[in-house]
Amino acid sequence: MNRLISICPTHGLGESLKVLFAVAITATFLLVTQTASAQLPTPGPELEIFKKDVGEWDCEIKFWADPTAEPEITKGTETSRMLGGFWMLVDFEGKMNGMDFKGHGTYGYDAEKKQYVGSWIDSLSPSIMQMTGSYDKETETITYTGEAPGMDGTMLTHTLATCYKGDKRVMSMHVNPKDGEKFKVMEITYSKKK
Repeated sequence: MNRLISICPTHGLGESLKVLFAVAITATFLLVTQTASAQLPTPGPELEIFKKDVGEWDCEIKFWADPTAEPEITKGTETSRMLGGFWMLVDFEGKMNGMDFKGHGTYGYDAEKKQYVGSWIDSLSPSIMQMTGSYDKETETITYTGEAPGMDGTMLTHTLATCYKGDKRVMSMHVNPKDGEKFKVMEITYSKKK
C-alpha cells in the first residue's frame, strides 16, 4: 500500500486523501479484473461430442486409389485431445497409397455461425482444408464438408462423415469433382486403445 501511495500523483494532499486515492485505484483494478473474467466464454453443449474422440486409437484404413478397384488396407494410429474445452486437436499417423502419412486436425464449434468447423493438414498435401459441419443426434454422425485439391491437384469437395458406435467410430470420406460423380476414397475404423 505504501508503494502504491508513493507513486500516486497526490503531492500536497493529506495522508487520508492519499489512502483514499489508493483504495479507489485498487477497487477499480479489482472491478475491471472481475468483469473481464466474468465475460470469458465457456464451452457449450455442442462440444460434448468431442469428448468421445479424446484418447488413443488404433485405426484400420481402407483407401481407394481407384474407386472401381479393391481398397488398400493398412493400419494407423490417432491421438486426440481437447484444448481448453473448445478445440479438439488430432494427430494421425499411418500409411496411404504405399506412403507414410501424417496429419493434424483441429475441430470445434462456431457458436455465432451455429456450425462445426475444422481444418486439416497432412504430409501429402501443401494445402490446408477448411471444413464446416453438422451433427445428427439420431444417427450419432458428425459430417464435415470442405474443398481441397486431390492427389493430382484437381480441386475436390470432400465430405467426411464420422459415425459413433460405442467404443468404435467409423469415418468415411467421399470426394466430388466439379465435373464428375461423388465417390468414396477412404474409410477408417477407429478402435479405442485399452
